[in-house]
Amino acid sequence: MHLDLSPETAESLRLRAEAQGLSVSSYLEALLREPDLWGELAEGDVPDLGAAELGEVREAIAEGLKDADEGRLTPAQEIFAEIRRRHGLPR
Repeated sequence: MHLDLSPETAESLRLRAEAQGLSVSSYLEALLREPDLWGELAEGDVPDLGAAELGEVREAIAEGLKDADEGRLTPAQEIFAEIRRRHGLPR
């Protein structure tokens, strides 16, 4: 598998892996096995949102989760068909 990463992201991963005494591949495998480590990866790697923007993001996530819990979902096939239609993409 090949991943295209920005030089900054690749360097960040290399430094974090090195700090753990791991190769980048081993570090990424650990991230995939241990979801709690994702927060560690994200620290400093995401834009600094203001309180209002962060509140909007949290509200949108909560709304989406509530919709899913209450069965208000759109099948993926319908969404992909709509994207293809909007952008004139073949099936």
